[in-house]
Amino acid sequence: MPAHRAVIVPTPPEADADLADIRRRVDAQYNSVPSHLTLVFPHRVRSDALLRHVDTIAGARRPIQVQLAGFAGCQNAWLFARVTRGNDDLIALHDHLYTGTLAAALDRTSIFVPHVTV
Repeated sequence: MPAHRAVIVPTPPEADADLADIRRRVDAQYNSVPSHLTLVFPHRVRSDALLRHVDTIAGARRPIQVQLAGFAGCQNAWLFARVTRGNDDLIALHDHLYTGTLAAALDRTSIFVPHVTV
């Protein structure tokens, strides 16, 4: 059985520096998981198949300009840095990634809201 894999976009160093102090205080995964935006949530898929799929989908798209601003709370007391620029493009990329190899992995019970978990 393949290991759980996810597709993430690491936050750029300048955003990570802004979030680091908050994450250090409130995020239990601060030392083990870098600050990031998740596009595909953990799913059991082979690495080679996932890499090919992501390369095909993402390689055909133009770069996405993303801006974070402000925070929002969420269920289970999570704190999210909100995406204020690039939101629609990230949603489109997320939706496109959940085709082909990942089609069966899409959770249709939740709505994808681009964010960086703090």
